[in-house]
Amino acid sequence: ACYSNLAMGLTERRETVGLKRLRGTPLPAWALVGGLLLSSLVITVLLAAITIAVGVAFYDVHAPYRVLPLVAALSLGTVTFCALGIAVSTLVPNGEAAPAIVQFPFFLLNFVSGVFFPVPSSSVLHQIAAYFPLSHLVDASFCSFDPRVHVSGFPGPDLLVLAAWSPGSTYVALRRFPWAPPLSLSSSSRPPRSPSPSVFLFSAPTPPPPPAPFRS
Repeated sequence: ACYSNLAMGLTERRETVGLKRLRGTPLPAWALVGGLLLSSLVITVLLAAITIAVGVAFYDVHAPYRVLPLVAALSLGTVTFCALGIAVSTLVPNGEAAPAIVQFPFFLLNFVSGVFFPVPSSSVLHQIAAYFPLSHLVDASFCSFDPRVHVSGFPGPDLLVLAAWSPGSTYVALRRFPWAPPLSLSSSSRPPRSPSPSVFLFSAPTPPPPPAPFRS
């Protein structure tokens, strides 16, 4: 909801000139991005609630022993992976390349991060996954369900790693985010023109040229 859907959705909207059209409206850039982030947060909360409810009802999973650490982990994870999704979307040249660039690396990362099955902490896969935020999100979320944790339940190291990924991803998203599709995707019927400077996220739109003087 936060990474794949956001990266794929932004790529599709950019390729279909939807983002460029929105940029020409009075809607502020921060409102558009804020709406996308809020939508991802709502979907994350719903998915987490449904997953926990199904686990408790059918798989003998105990309800979270500590709610606040779980909320903190999911909130920070949402911010981090939303920033990553926007940043990765700037690397996708077109919609056809989006699954290979967005989905395939993330699919492999799920296997080494303990999403589908436990990964021993002494294995090479766990050491590789420790450099990425997904495994830390899994560990931070699991702490709320672990009855052996008798302290506050806030996994400090995992939350710090998640927080460390947010500024870099946000910086890349702010500096590289294009509103218009690449020139190679533009209509071939239009005459060639010199490329204009890229319009980045939160930058002011280029004002239209002044009208030509009236001649009688």
